Amino acid sequence: MKLTTKFFLSGVVIVCVVTVFFRGWHLAPKGGIEEIKRSNPVLGVSSFSKSSPIYQAAEDYRRWLSGDKNFSEKTGDLSLADKFLLSGRYIDKGVSRLPTALLEERLSSVGKILASLDTHTCGRYLRGEMPYSEFENRIFPVMESFSEAESKAWFAVNRAAIEAQLNEAPIIVLSAEDAKRTIRKLLSSMYEPQSKEFLAALGSLKAADDDDACRTARILYVRGNSLPEPYRGYMARMLLTRDEGREEP
Repeated sequence: MKLTTKFFLSGVVIVCVVTVFFRGWHLAPKGGIEEIKRSNPVLGVSSFSKSSPIYQAAEDYRRWLSGDKNFSEKTGDLSLADKFLLSGRYIDKGVSRLPTALLEERLSSVGKILASLDTHTCGRYLRGEMPYSEFENRIFPVMESFSEAESKAWFAVNRAAIEAQLNEAPIIVLSAEDAKRTIRKLLSSMYEPQSKEFLAALGSLKAADDDDACRTARILYVRGNSLPEPYRGYMARMLLTRDEGREEP
């Protein structure tokens, strides 16, 4: 392996990828509860089309969120809108506690979302710069294309993350070495011109424009989703968990 490759795989790239640009969960759109209330003043009604498979999955999740005893003990008499906001925080904190299989399901779904977006929208989504109203207008239509299985899996992951946080399940940490091995495996699946371009893109990701950032993200999510085990699971954990789910290099 060339010296430049060794340098980029020394941990600098891993830190750049998982802490500077890819914010992890890609679930909670930017914006406070007041913006969410303005966009969807009656959170008891799904924003998804009733003809889409994800509509029923969202309805089932909403009913669980409003009626789960463990979650209600934490939220008390909060309104459904405030529970919705709080649930996002529990998901965000609980994702690092999830088993790999669930993270792999989310890896596939996020890859599908990224593949469907134009590069500017894709870049804003990745950076967490998308307000709720735009998230609803841009991302929800993509989610309406999910199959029934994908729709159920999306909200099953949300629920599992909340329950993991409520139950204080142990955090599962991806080692820096496994993260580096995963990037090496991804590079080995490419021909040399593409692998060199991808490696250079990773090294400059912090300053990347929307086109380059989205292209790099699609490779990580889509090609990462096709990696053999255990690397597919490592990629899911590297991209989708918070800092506490990843060992510092």
